[in-house]
Amino acid sequence: MKAILLVRVSTDDQELEEQKNNLTAYAISQGYNKEDLIPIENKESAINLTEDERNGLNKMKEYIANDPTINCVYIWELSRLT
Repeated sequence: MKAILLVRVSTDDQELEEQKNNLTAYAISQGYNKEDLIPIENKESAINLTEDERNGLNKMKEYIANDPTINCVYIWELSRLT
């Protein structure tokens, strides 16, 4: 099985790497292999974009729709999804 790591920050000053590293470590601790993780990384503000304009969210939906082996999505906190 595979998992998506949805990594998003909303300003250019914020870094994606810490979120990605923490999510990777947690997913591995839950039994996933590193090669089964699909990171989706974006610097975009959800406030300024409609749902259709959010690249990370759209990529996540596309992966899930096209790959039945994906069974989990990890996010840093719920606000990263909304």
